[in-house]
Order: sequence, then C-alpha cells, then structure tokens
Amino acid sequence: MNGKIMLTAAAVVACVLSVQARTSDEVPVIEVRGVAEREIVPDELTLKIRIDEKDYKGRSTLAQKQEEMVTVLDKCGVDVTEDLKVSYMGSDIKLGLLRSNIKSLVSATYVLEVNSYEQMHKVIEALGEKQISNVSLMKTSCSKEKEIGMELLAEATADARRRAEAVASALGQELGPAVHVYVGNVWKQEEPVLMRSRMMGKAAANDCEAEVADGASSALLSVQESKFQVEVNVRFGLKP
Repeated sequence: MNGKIMLTAAAVVACVLSVQARTSDEVPVIEVRGVAEREIVPDELTLKIRIDEKDYKGRSTLAQKQEEMVTVLDKCGVDVTEDLKVSYMGSDIKLGLLRSNIKSLVSATYVLEVNSYEQMHKVIEALGEKQISNVSLMKTSCSKEKEIGMELLAEATADARRRAEAVASALGQELGPAVHVYVGNVWKQEEPVLMRSRMMGKAAANDCEAEVADGASSALLSVQESKFQVEVNVRFGLKP
C-alpha cells in the first residue's frame, strides 16, 4: 500500500422502487436509487506524540527528548514550524509564599501533521530509534475530498440512469427525461486506525532503551482506507 490515492470505484445499487401512473393524464415514471463508492488511502494524517519524563527514569529530561524529536522530524522532511504543535504540557507546581518552589515540566503532548503513509512510517520508525514511541493516529483525511465527492455524484447519477433504462427496456418502453432528482448525503466512513505489531507495549513504556527501539524496528504499520459513498434518487418519465 502506498500514500497515493487508491480508487476502487463501485456502483452499489439499491433496487428499483416503482413504476407508476396515478391517473390516465399523468406520465408513468420510474424511480431508482443510484449509489457510488470509493475506498481511498488518506493523504493527510494527524499523529499525537507524547513524551513523559517518568518513562526515562531520570536518564533524559523532557527538554532533551523534545530536542531529539525535533531533530528527527527535520531529518524526515517535516516542516516543524508549520506541522508540529504543542497541544499540552504538564507540570508539577507547588506555590509557596513567593511562588519560588516550581518544578520543571514533566510531560508534553504534540500534534504532528504528515502528508503520506510513507512519511508517517518514516517518522514513527525514526522516533522509535530515539525511544520516543508513544505515538498514536488521531485522524485521517483526503486532500481531494470535494473533487472525489463531485465525481461520485456523477457516477451515482449515471448508475441510476442505467438501472432505469434496464427496467424500461424490460417493460418494452423507452425512458424519458428525468423529472425529479434528490441528492442524498455524501457519506464518509473514517476510522483512523494505526496497527503495529509492537507500538508501545507495557514493557517498552517502563523501559525506554533497547526494547523500545526493537519494537519500532519490528513494527508493521497500516492505515485503514476511508470509504466515500454518494446516493441519488432519480425519477424518470416513460415515453408514451
């Protein structure tokens, strides 16, 4: 699987609803539903990275691990200024009379944007080598969602017409123009899933040395595809 958009187009269609003529003056109609789907590999991935000093048992500070993380991301081609944000920093603070007894920061959570599966894989592997392995996938999206939605709309409409023509032909009649079109919801199934053989196991969380690095090197990464679906209901007249 690669980071490029992989399209698997399918016209998954519901049944023909009706052929009806209410009165002798009304034009008989056929109403059908057309559906088009695609599964797409996301090209916009949001990762959450957490660094906690307690995981390193005094061997590294938050500041040191943050500096290592920034260096790694830069080598992986990440624009740290634009694509890395701090979402949380936690500290243990005791306020005395002069507010002088303030301890250093002990943990931080960062949000990182990457633009491909390959870059995500490269980043996670490189961070793992630095014993920064508490990484999770927050969300995924596609940069061309609008364009894909328009293409699926056309496919679903064409599918509805093909179905209507098949019914009209079976009835020995000729399909007329569309008299009513209803565009249903553009449905998107997005389930961000990051699967690894060993992501941040309990042992790795407690001992951030060789075992963490080994876990990163043996990781098996994959991102679940997003499924887009468009539905249309079209009513066609039947020619006399």
